[in-house]
Amino acid sequence: MAHNKYQDKWHYDLHAIRTRHYTENVVTLVLQQLEEMPDDTRRLLGSIACLGGSGELEMVCRVVSMSTAEIRYALHPAVTAQLIALSDEGYAFTHDRVQEAAFALLDNAERSRLHLTTASLLAESARQAAGNEILFRAVHHVTAALDCIQPAPQRQMFRELSLLAARRARRSGITCRP
Repeated sequence: MAHNKYQDKWHYDLHAIRTRHYTENVVTLVLQQLEEMPDDTRRLLGSIACLGGSGELEMVCRVVSMSTAEIRYALHPAVTAQLIALSDEGYAFTHDRVQEAAFALLDNAERSRLHLTTASLLAESARQAAGNEILFRAVHHVTAALDCIQPAPQRQMFRELSLLAARRARRSGITCRP
């Protein structure tokens, strides 16, 4: 991760971040840093961790109902501590253990709520998407939110979405292994 002073932007190499090996001492230090973050930063990191180890800032904005500027401001302490990297359009946790720790900050009800919100947002575009990625991401979040899907119409919509994903997976030869 490096700051380009001419463009005044941070750039990161996601592959390099993911393949970097940390010792347990460093991971422990990172987890302590996470605990020392401001509450808003920790809450936002937990919400982002629900979405995955890396992704688009636009989706984060939609899920947490914040602007990109608000997200960047709230995440500034975590970026400075190198817990998460931000680019113009995306984010990446600097280590999977950081993501896991941020995810663990949320209680089960909050996790389910975030997964449900994400599933609902992704479902809007999943049916029309040419590829399967958005559909499969939506169904992943549906599955993670099963305990809080309440209204019958919403359950029916998610059933249909899951069936569509199963059919597309079968058609493309994707299988699940235990």
